[in-house]
Amino acid sequence: RFLREIPPEHLETSGMQYQHHSPGSSACKQFLDEDPCKFSVGDRVYHDSYGSGYITSARREKGREVVTVQFETGHAKQFLPDYSPLEKTAHDW
Repeated sequence: RFLREIPPEHLETSGMQYQHHSPGSSACKQFLDEDPCKFSVGDRVYHDSYGSGYITSARREKGREVVTVQFETGHAKQFLPDYSPLEKTAHDW
């Protein structure tokens, strides 16, 4: 959350080109040749086997979105959303 609040002129990147996103937008870096991510940090989700949780990390690896979910059971798991039964649910607030 806090990194997204840093103005882009104060960020330095090495060998990557990405679009800056304002607070509240996807935390997944959207490279110019890739589709936007389906999930953002803070999204509430549900998985049939693991239950309810929230996204703690969203990124792209080799062109695929990878998310980390912190579940209410205390376990954290990584998923490829294109191949996992993750469903967004409503926020608690």
